[in-house]
Amino acid sequence: MKLHEKIFNQRRLKGLSQEELAEKIGVSRQAVSKWETGEALPEITKLKALADIFGVTTDYLLDDSKDNFTAVPEAKPDAVDRVLSYIEALPEKLRPFLKKHGWLGGIVLIISGIYRAVSSFFSLVVFDDMPGSVTGFAVPVILQLLMQSLAGFTIIIAGIIIIKKFRPKK
Repeated sequence: MKLHEKIFNQRRLKGLSQEELAEKIGVSRQAVSKWETGEALPEITKLKALADIFGVTTDYLLDDSKDNFTAVPEAKPDAVDRVLSYIEALPEKLRPFLKKHGWLGGIVLIISGIYRAVSSFFSLVVFDDMPGSVTGFAVPVILQLLMQSLAGFTIIIAGIIIIKKFRPKK
C-alpha cells in the first residue's frame, strides 16, 4: 500500500475530515487532499505529525510493503472533499479566464443595470398615472422606485469600471 493510500485510510479510521487533520498538523486542507491523491508528499516534519496522530510509526507510513495495519476498504476521497478542493482551487483556475474575458462581466452588469433603471422608470410612469387613493402612500413608493433607478445607474457605472479594468489588450 502506498503512502497516499495509508494517509487516506488512517484519516478515515480515526474519523477525521481532511480539514480536521489539516488543522491538527498545521497545513491547509488542500495539502491533505493532495497527499491523499498522491499529487504531493508531506514534508518529513509533517510525516512525523501524521504518524503521531494516526498512532503508527513513520516506518509503517513510508514502507510500501507494510500493509499489516487494519485499513478502511480502498475508496477515493468522498464527494464532499472533492467538491471542496475544487471550489477552493477555482479562483486559481478562473484567474486566466478573468484576465482574458473579465470585460464580459462588465457588459452583463451594464445590461442588468439598464434593465433595473428602465424598469424602475417605467414603474414610476405607470405609478404616476394612478390616482392617489388607489396607491395609498405615494411618496415612499416613489422614493423606493427612484432608489432602484439609482441602483441601476450604479450597477451601470460598476460595469463600465470592470470593462475598463479588464479591457482586452491590443
